Amino acid sequence: MATALTETWLDGVPLFARGNLAGSGWKDYTGTGAVCGVQLPDGLQESSRLDQPVFTPATRAETGHDENISFQQMCEVVDRGLATRLRDLTLEINDAASAGVARRDCRANPG
Repeated sequence: MATALTETWLDGVPLFARGNLAGSGWKDYTGTGAVCGVQLPDGLQESSRLDQPVFTPATRAETGHDENISFQQMCEVVDRGLATRLRDLTLEINDAASAGVARRDCRANPG
C-alpha cells in the first residue's frame, strides 16, 4: 500500500492528517478513545481506515517521539486564524495526495 506524506514545519508543531489509526494515534485511541482531542467511534482496530481523515498536530519532543496535541492546544501556540488555515490546508493536501491511495496519512510542518 502507498502512503501520501508531505512535510513542512511551523515553530516545532508538526501537522498530520491521519487516514488510518496507527502509531501514536492508535496509542492515544486505546487510552482515551480519541486522537488529539477528536473522539473516534468505539471498536476500531489498529490500522483501521478512518471514515474521514483526522487533523492531528503534535509538538516536537527534545528526545523520542513527537507528542500529539489537540487543535485547542495548537491554538495556544499559534494564532487561531493561522491554526485554522493550516488545519484546512493539511486536510486539503491529504485529500489531494490520497486520491486513489489505499492508506492515507499526511504530515505537514509549515515554515
